[in-house]
Amino acid sequence: MLAAKANAEERVILMREVDPRVLDFLLKNPSLTVEEVRRLASRLALNHGHFAQIARNPTWMGDEMLRTILARNPRLPEFMAETVMVTLST
Repeated sequence: MLAAKANAEERVILMREVDPRVLDFLLKNPSLTVEEVRRLASRLALNHGHFAQIARNPTWMGDEMLRTILARNPRLPEFMAETVMVTLST
């Protein structure tokens, strides 16, 4: 699928998609930047699998702003909420 290999311009367009499969492929794109992941992390269209994909990436999870965005997303699964909350600075 295009999303897995999309360039920056294509990713901007694809990030507007609500189809979970497109978001899944976007999160597998090796060129995806932390800033793009932040934008995706705030979306209510994310499912448990998307949150898990984000959590498995140590580079992304090393970003405090991303962790804050995840913590504010009401769809963040309970199994991840505690992990994310513990890592936030006070």
